Amino acid sequence: MTKNQMMRSVYEYIQIALGVVLASIGLKAFLLPNGFLDGGVTGIAILLNTQFEINISVVLIILSIPFLILAYFTISKYMVFKSLVSIISLAVFIHFENFGVVTTDKLLTSIFGGLFLGLGIGITIKNGAVLDGSEILV
Repeated sequence: MTKNQMMRSVYEYIQIALGVVLASIGLKAFLLPNGFLDGGVTGIAILLNTQFEINISVVLIILSIPFLILAYFTISKYMVFKSLVSIISLAVFIHFENFGVVTTDKLLTSIFGGLFLGLGIGITIKNGAVLDGSEILV
């Protein structure tokens, strides 16, 4: 691996970390406290948490595994590794972050929650990883 490739890889992981932080802010500061759902594996994890009090972080990791296995055989091993790092990072951030409710206004919640979550997902996908196993299908 050349120095240029190594610097590019470090830059990608820094951007993936930024994506994880932005997505977790969108979830924990806006969407979750106001009862909003997300789509995909994250939405299923939130739904299971509201119905059965199951930890969102654990469900997020477990339900993403089949999608990562699919990506391993169809996309690339490196993408799966980066995605595994980002999914586990998101699960850890969601588990340990504690934000107060920023707003209870539903319009502001949907705008800013969607903005932060969308930016996080977009930055992560741009750098070759996913935050939610079902994004692999896209």
